Amino acid sequence: DSVATRAKVVRIEHRTGGAIERDVALIDAVAVDDPYVGSLELFVPETMRAALLTRADPSSIGFSSIGGLLEPVAADDPDGLYLRFATEDADAQYWVHAPTAPGHHSWIGIAEVRRVTCGEVIEIPGPLLLAFDGERKRRLRVGEVAALHVERDGPIVIDVRAVMAHAAATGLFVRTGV
Repeated sequence: DSVATRAKVVRIEHRTGGAIERDVALIDAVAVDDPYVGSLELFVPETMRAALLTRADPSSIGFSSIGGLLEPVAADDPDGLYLRFATEDADAQYWVHAPTAPGHHSWIGIAEVRRVTCGEVIEIPGPLLLAFDGERKRRLRVGEVAALHVERDGPIVIDVRAVMAHAAATGLFVRTGV
């Protein structure tokens, strides 16, 4: 218990007709308005609509860094962070020059940034493309809605630094004599 914590995740419920499909993201769930599926479209500022983050770290790369430059949220903080991207320059409350990919920085317009408590639901209406941790993608069609919320019920994460500090403090890897 002293070297492990349960991670936050973004839980996604996508309502299509009468069915509900579920998914999960460890770091971010991002909505983009782009008809093409590929990894690069996520960082075209004109297509970015919203993101829900479990952590926002200014020293990271990607959506976590965008949020972190505005409102840092650590992995062990109880909250998540919601970003609504500006669709027009006049909508931008902030402009963030963030590392969106290794070696690539962009100016990103932010219309809204706010912490969200665990369980607080953010609804994303279609038509949009949802991407989870930059990988898995789900298309929302006209009339479909995805409900996103942050929960602390994800996988257990081992703090390697704490484990090794404990090992060093107790002499686990040290012996004396020959």
